[in-house]
Amino acid sequence: MFVRRLAVSVWCFLLVVLAGCSRQQLPEPATFSTQSSHITSELYFSEYVEGSDNNKALEIYNGTLDDVPLSEYRVEIYYNGNSDPGRTVDLKGVLAAGDAFVVATVDAGPEILALADLTGGCCWFNGDDAIVLRRGDAVADAIGQVGVDPGEVWGNEQIGTAELTLRRNPNVCVGDTDAYGAFDPALQWAAVARDTFDGLGTHEEKCVAADRAASPEPQPEPDPVGTIPIYEIQGAGESSPLDGSEVTIQGVVAGDFQEYGSLGGFFVQDLEGDGLEDTSDGIFVYHYDTDVEVGDLVEVRGRVDEYHGLTELTDVEMVEVSGKASAEATVVTLPLQEGSGWERYEGMLVELKSASGPLVATEVYHLGRGGLVMLADERLVQYTQANLPSEAGYEEHRESLERRTILLDDGSLDQNPDPIRYSATGDELTAHDTLRVGDTTSSVIGVITYSWSGEGWYGTDAYRIHPTEAVDFTPANPRPNQVPDVGGDLQVASFNVLNFFNGDGHGGGFPTPRGADNEFELERQLDKLIAAIVPLDAEVLGLIEIENDAGSQSALADLVRRLNNELDGQNRYDYIETGVIGTDEIRVALIYQPAEVSPAGHYRVLTSEVDPRFVDTKNRPALAQTFVAEDSGARFTVIVNHLKSKGSSCADLGDADTGDGQGNCNETRTAAAEALADWAEQLAEEAEDPDVLIMGDLNSYAMEDPIRVLVSSGFEDLLEPDEFTYVFSGESGTLDHALATPGLADQVTDAAVWRINTEEPSVLDYDADYKSDRHVELLYDDSPFRSSDHDPVIIGLDLEPPRGRGIR
Repeated sequence: MFVRRLAVSVWCFLLVVLAGCSRQQLPEPATFSTQSSHITSELYFSEYVEGSDNNKALEIYNGTLDDVPLSEYRVEIYYNGNSDPGRTVDLKGVLAAGDAFVVATVDAGPEILALADLTGGCCWFNGDDAIVLRRGDAVADAIGQVGVDPGEVWGNEQIGTAELTLRRNPNVCVGDTDAYGAFDPALQWAAVARDTFDGLGTHEEKCVAADRAASPEPQPEPDPVGTIPIYEIQGAGESSPLDGSEVTIQGVVAGDFQEYGSLGGFFVQDLEGDGLEDTSDGIFVYHYDTDVEVGDLVEVRGRVDEYHGLTELTDVEMVEVSGKASAEATVVTLPLQEGSGWERYEGMLVELKSASGPLVATEVYHLGRGGLVMLADERLVQYTQANLPSEAGYEEHRESLERRTILLDDGSLDQNPDPIRYSATGDELTAHDTLRVGDTTSSVIGVITYSWSGEGWYGTDAYRIHPTEAVDFTPANPRPNQVPDVGGDLQVASFNVLNFFNGDGHGGGFPTPRGADNEFELERQLDKLIAAIVPLDAEVLGLIEIENDAGSQSALADLVRRLNNELDGQNRYDYIETGVIGTDEIRVALIYQPAEVSPAGHYRVLTSEVDPRFVDTKNRPALAQTFVAEDSGARFTVIVNHLKSKGSSCADLGDADTGDGQGNCNETRTAAAEALADWAEQLAEEAEDPDVLIMGDLNSYAMEDPIRVLVSSGFEDLLEPDEFTYVFSGESGTLDHALATPGLADQVTDAAVWRINTEEPSVLDYDADYKSDRHVELLYDDSPFRSSDHDPVIIGLDLEPPRGRGIR
C-alpha cells in the first residue's frame, strides 16, 4: 500500500496544499517500484531549511533508544521531477539515541555551518525537488515525490506566507513517518519564518522513551465476515456498511488495471447481482501483485476500505482463480434520472450512452495532463450564458450537471502520459490529430469509479469511467481553418494573447513573471500568435494579456515587429504607444494598419482616477482610441477591455460569490461596466461621432449583470448566444464580447468568433513544461490552434461618414 499512499499524500501537498487529490490521477514514484522495500523508520527528517541564497539544510533525528550507524544511510536529491537522483550525500558517523544530525550545503551561511555535522558540495535542493532518506535500497523517509516537478511548491502562492523552514511536529514518533504514508504538513509539520535557524540540530519530540520501549497493547482486529456478495459490501448508501471488515468475495474480473503506472488493481463484478437499483454489483480490489486478467472467475479475501469515498478491498491476503466467465455491461444512459447518481454503478462494468444522440466531449483541457475528457449528453453551456442569474436556478443547474457528465479517464496514474490516448481520428493525440470540444463518440464501455479529486480536477466528487475497450471519437467539430467571413470594408477584432511576455521589457531576461519560460518557448509562442493574427487581417486589433511594459523592446513592439516581418517586411501594422498602463503585470493594447486607418486625437485610458466606479486594481485600465478610415473619412472609436476575472476573490471589496452563477467580483465588474458606458458617451462627444465599439475580455457571460448594464445603456451585443469564446469546467460561454452603439450596429455586416483555441487541448500550446522530448515536438506546430486560451472575435464594418455628436 505504500506506493499509492505516497503518490496521493505527497502529490496532494505539492500541487495544491490541502486542496485534495485523486489516486487515479497520480504517478507512481518513478524509482520506487512495487518491489521497493520500506523500513519502519529509525531515522527521519525532522527539519527542512530552504532559505535564501544557499541556506539549505536537513535535520535528521534518531527516534530510537539505540545509537544508529549513519554509514548505512544516504540522502538523495531528485531535481525538477527527474527519476534519478542528481545528488547523493552519504552520511557518516554514529547518531546517538534522541539526537539530531544536520547535513547542509557547504555554501550555506555561517549560522547554518556552525550547526552542521556534515556538509556537501553545490547544487542542493530547491522547492520543487524531492528528497529521500535511504538505508540501503529501503526508504526511511521522503519529502516530495520522485518523478514529479510540481513547481515552486514551498513558495508564497501555495503556503500563503514566506515560511520556508519546516519542522516536524514534536508528537511525530518512530513509526509515524511512513515514507509512503501521509506527508501532510497540517499533521506532521509546522512552518516558521524563512531563514530561521534557531533550534537546528536540537529536535525534541514528546514521545517518552519508556513508552516506546514498552510493548504496545495488541489492537483488536475487525471480526472476519466470510464470503459475502459484493452488493452487500457496497450497500445502498454512499459508504460501505462493512467498512473495516475482513471479507471474501467471488466474482468475475471486469477490468484489469494492475500494470505499473495504472490504478494498481482490478475490478470484480458479482455474476448475478441482487437486481436492486440502489446497490452496486462491482468493487475495486487494490492489489497489483497478481496475474489475473479480464474474464477470470476469482475469489478474493481482503479488508473493506472507504478510500476517500471509493469502496474497495485492500490489504488483500488471497486471490484465487477458479475458471472463466464474462461480466455483463449495464447500459447507462445520460442524463441519469433525477434523484439518481453514480454511486449505484461504482465498481461496475457499464456501457455509457446518451439519450439524445452520441456522447459529446465537452471538456478536453486536462487531456494532456491527466488523460481526461469530460463527457456529457450534449455540449454544456454556462448557466448565465443563457439564463438570468439566480441562486435557485444555478443550484438546479449544478445538480443537473452531476447527472449529465462523467470523466473519461485513461486509467493511468501518470501525469502527462506519453502517448496521450484520445484523438478524433487516431489512437494518439498529436498537433495535427486533435480532440476538440464537440467531438463525439457513440458509447464507452468501461468500469465506473470515484476519486476524491480536489480543486482543478472538476470538483471533489469526480466519478469517472475507465475504458476497458477502445474509445472511438468522431470529429464532429472540425478545426475552422479559415477565418469567418464577416464582410465589410473594415474589420475590427480582439484577441486575448495569453500572457505574452517577451523577456526584454519587464526587468530584462528570463524567467518572466508570466508566459514563456525561455527563448525556445517564446519563439513557439510568437509563431502561434502570428499564425493567428495574420489571417485575421484586422485593420484594428485589440490585444488582451500583453506584458505591461514600454519602449522599443516591449512585448507590444516586439509582437508588431515580428508581425511585420512575417508580412514580407512591410510595415503593415503599427501600435498605439501608451507606455505602462496601470499597476498589473499585463495590460490591453491596440494595433492597427496605417494604410487603412489612422488614429484621430490622443488615446484615452479609463482608471479609478477618471471614474471611481472603475476599480483599476481589479479591472485592467480600459484603452480607447478614435480611428479615421482612410478611404471614407468615417470615424469610429474602439475601447478594448479586460475586466476582473471570476477566478480570484474580491473579498477585500465585500464582493463575494453570491451563488447566482456570476462568480466572484460581479459587483466590481458591473460597476466597471456602468463607468464604461458613461465614459463611452464622453468619448463619442469628444470624437464628434457616435460610433463606439466596446470589445475585449469582459469576464462576464452573455446574461450577466455587466453585459446587461451595457445593453440597457444603448449598446447592442453583436455576437449570437452560441458564439462561445471560452470553455471552463466543461461549460462553454462568451467572455469576449463586441458591443456597439446603435448607429454603429447598423453598419456592422457580421460578427463572429474564430474558434481556434478554447476547444483544443491545452497541451497543444507552446509550453514545453512537463512534456517528454517526443511530446515537445509531436504536440506542437506553428498553426494558430491553441495559440491562446480564448478565441478571437472579429467584426465586419461598412462605415458611413460622421453623422453627429453623442451615442444616441
